[in-house]
Amino acid sequence: MRDLYLEGKSTAYLADRFSTSIENVRQRLSRMDVKRPASEARGPSPARPQAAPGDLAEAIRVILGTVPPHERPEAHVPPEALPEVIRSYQAFNERVLGIDHPTYQRDCIRAILGEPLVAIVKGRQIGATQYVIAPAVVYFAFTRPYTTVLITSLTMRQATYVLTRIKNLIAGNAALKRSLVDVSLERLRLSNGSEVLSLPSGVDGSSLRGYSPSLAIVDEAAFVPDRAIQDALLPSLAVTGGALVVVSTPWGVGSYFYRCARENPAFKVLEIPSSRSPFIPPGFLEARRLDTDPLSYRTEYLGEFVASADAYFSHESIKAAIRDYELRDSARDGPVSCFAGVDWGRKVDSSVVAVVERDDSVEPSHLRLVHLKEFFETPYTQVVGYVKVVAESFRVRRVLADTGAGLAQIDSLKEARVPVEGFAFTLGSKADLMSNLKLALENRQLDLPDHRRLLLQLSAFEYSISEAGNLRLHGKHDDLVDALALAAYAARRRPGKPGFVAVTMPGLGRFLGPEPVRGSRLPPPRPRPCCVKCKGEIPPGQVAIGREGRQHAGRCPPGPA
Repeated sequence: MRDLYLEGKSTAYLADRFSTSIENVRQRLSRMDVKRPASEARGPSPARPQAAPGDLAEAIRVILGTVPPHERPEAHVPPEALPEVIRSYQAFNERVLGIDHPTYQRDCIRAILGEPLVAIVKGRQIGATQYVIAPAVVYFAFTRPYTTVLITSLTMRQATYVLTRIKNLIAGNAALKRSLVDVSLERLRLSNGSEVLSLPSGVDGSSLRGYSPSLAIVDEAAFVPDRAIQDALLPSLAVTGGALVVVSTPWGVGSYFYRCARENPAFKVLEIPSSRSPFIPPGFLEARRLDTDPLSYRTEYLGEFVASADAYFSHESIKAAIRDYELRDSARDGPVSCFAGVDWGRKVDSSVVAVVERDDSVEPSHLRLVHLKEFFETPYTQVVGYVKVVAESFRVRRVLADTGAGLAQIDSLKEARVPVEGFAFTLGSKADLMSNLKLALENRQLDLPDHRRLLLQLSAFEYSISEAGNLRLHGKHDDLVDALALAAYAARRRPGKPGFVAVTMPGLGRFLGPEPVRGSRLPPPRPRPCCVKCKGEIPPGQVAIGREGRQHAGRCPPGPA
């Protein structure tokens, strides 16, 4: 380690070489009292740049002496070195970029530049965007004139992030920046006719059609819809015979990315867990292992394809719900209604406030998650205050809040005239709550943003059947799922409550009583029957039927004197 450090190797290189962390390398070098000579460590001291008047951020950067990542104002390639630079990325990196790649990054770049089909299955924070994709694309574009590199990911935010890394790598390098002739939000063009495009795939890949790239890179490919890759991107590579590179943390089983990495032998597959990254400090992964559910940890950090046999929400329905949009902090105009769900955190869980928007202009109504806020170890009073603000900003019609640890909070919200109702979690009520969310996902009636924690919690949410035959739904951390489910449940169109209804029914008076007589006399009374003997009227109750006809019951009354 000592000799390599004195030769000029970086601490990141040494950490990867000796399978340890950068901090451990620094500590060991410090204990060995190893120091590079000042002339070798720093080189000639450049004049300190001066910040523009009024630019506070730049003034602080200058005082601290912070250098932008991989900025190389002294980079230069002499004419005699150009053939070597064209033939080898290693020579290009040594003379131009100056990035000290760990072994796995060099292997990935070599595969991207030399293989027709590449699948990189990675854990989090391995430097894939900045230290693999960006330098590989820069080398490809500079050494292959009049070619197109197409980079795509699910959302515009991710696509813009990738292109920004490439722009910064070129703009901060003296040997590269003069070749940059055109820059926009979605593309950059070089003086040799090459261009780099970074576009969102969307749901169907319509934005990717019409191009003929020589190199196509799908970033976070596990989250990109399969038809965007198969129907839009792959046909565009047929004309040029271009290479396809799919890069992602694994998510779900059965997707196009999964098939590339596990079932298609034509792909060169590289697997890089987060434990190989020199950028992750000691103890971080162990802490994540303890506070993350096993499925999410194996997916996010070990880079493994894991599918729960008891997953309640199908991977296909979750992936189909993802749309390219950003969460917001207020309601929008239009025929929409907003509903909120609140899950109060307990012990290790966080409190979560979710807001869904219901579009009433379509039938059946469509839901979209428009706001999601997590509170870690935050007092309930602050969460209550936040719910009040959200209810006002979104003009929320109904708030459904968990009563398990929130009766006092619900009372506070009611005192503030927030339209809140309590929801008690039981086996039956939770099954009803989650079945409503499951139905919305499977019927494509709910839109979700590219929110990785929410998507992983939905994927890790499981079901089981108790000994009594009851459905049990659970996840190690399901606070985001619970808040979303509460908001979606609050947005249901509820049936009307029982009560009196005013209707118009012609002729209803016949059943309620006699109609009033309008301008007519009552019918005359019917005549009483007469006795056949005395010819007099027979009073009521005294009529008898004899042989001769009707007569008085008993003797006839005496006649007039």
